[in-house]
Amino acid sequence: MTLPTIAILDDYQDLSKAPFERLRSAGYQVTTFKDTLLPYNHPDTPQDAKDALVNRLEPFNIICKLRL
Repeated sequence: MTLPTIAILDDYQDLSKAPFERLRSAGYQVTTFKDTLLPYNHPDTPQDAKDALVNRLEPFNIICKLRL
């Protein structure tokens, strides 16, 4: 069985490392994104930015928005 892949968004302060370490040590693939892309549903977001967001997140089973 393949473990889920996890994307952590907007962790520009690198705060997710410790809280997600248990998942990493259990074999989950956790990827952190420090930069922010434009929101998909905003009316001013161009199509190429929407495509970039979809391509970035497509490989992940779980997407976490970091809020601290």
